[in-house]
Amino acid sequence: RYRRSPTSEDSSADHATWGTYVRGADTLNGWLRTTEGLFLPFERRNVVVLDKVEVANREYIIANDLLQSKAPGVRFRTEKSQTAKTEDLVAWGGTIRGVDERDGWIRTESGLYFPSSHHGMRIAFLTDFDLSKARPYLLDNRKLNAPTRGVQLRRTAVLSEVELHGVEWGTIIMGFEEPQAPGWLRLCSNGFYLPLALEGHEILLPRDNLAVQNRPGPDAGSGPAAGNSFT
Repeated sequence: RYRRSPTSEDSSADHATWGTYVRGADTLNGWLRTTEGLFLPFERRNVVVLDKVEVANREYIIANDLLQSKAPGVRFRTEKSQTAKTEDLVAWGGTIRGVDERDGWIRTESGLYFPSSHHGMRIAFLTDFDLSKARPYLLDNRKLNAPTRGVQLRRTAVLSEVELHGVEWGTIIMGFEEPQAPGWLRLCSNGFYLPLALEGHEILLPRDNLAVQNRPGPDAGSGPAAGNSFT
């Protein structure tokens, strides 16, 4: 949890999710003062929990492939809230520059925020990749039946190269297969990888005709007792 002052006892109601980016300044006494004026410790129980990272702005294309909205585009937000809309709109196919803060929001160069997903569907994709070569896939747990929340992303096409973040079962993602990485899907949202199968069971199913298919129900995303961990 955040703290209202740089002491362990003065907890706030809000908390920082593991793997997300937090902006702030080092107070030089073991605490980070966030841009919102709250505090986080650099260590807990002698274990480092905050690492300094240099994050560069990247370009994202705003695409309607998964959401298939009838709206002309998506508006910026003044804060991380779906209701804090500005008058400025990014039309489908337009681009923005910013940092994906891994909490559902992109902080743009102008200081405004833009949702990376809408109604559970990703809408912001790196322009490094050609979306015309990508396909939608459903992350499906019905064959593997894993007692987990989803699957951890991999930094490369190697199972041991795990990333902090994961994708939850039942999520539809956009990605493409690379000839040099058989058996893997590379995600257009962040460039990370997911295996097409685990333990001999297919977990990524192509969803080519989203326009006539309903969104996946809970059966696609549930294992025997879905936990908080990722596979």
